[in-house]
Amino acid sequence: MKIANSVLLKKIRHAIDNGNVRKIVLASDDICSHYRERECHDNVADWIASHPNHHAVLGWLITAQCVFALHSVVDTGTELLDITPRPEGGGRELKSFIVEDFPHDHLPPQLIDSGYVEQP
Repeated sequence: MKIANSVLLKKIRHAIDNGNVRKIVLASDDICSHYRERECHDNVADWIASHPNHHAVLGWLITAQCVFALHSVVDTGTELLDITPRPEGGGRELKSFIVEDFPHDHLPPQLIDSGYVEQP
């Protein structure tokens, strides 16, 4: 059962307004080189298989002010680590991330909220 976009966007807005946004750290090029672009969910599953003390975290990567991409990262216990290589020119800056608790198969790959402006 897919979750309505309006429900998801309301939840994301609430997280932003209440400061429930986390920064993720992009792994080194050496680590990222072992994984595939645009395959974050599979990449994280592979990582977890060989790092049993780490955990997969599903959420929304804020890629632009009102664009949210479904994304998986690794919780190492000290940080949220993004092991998926970014596309050419994707930059190495920290990205903002909102944790999602709905199951992956109930979510769209991307949400766009043209009616919402993030507060500074």
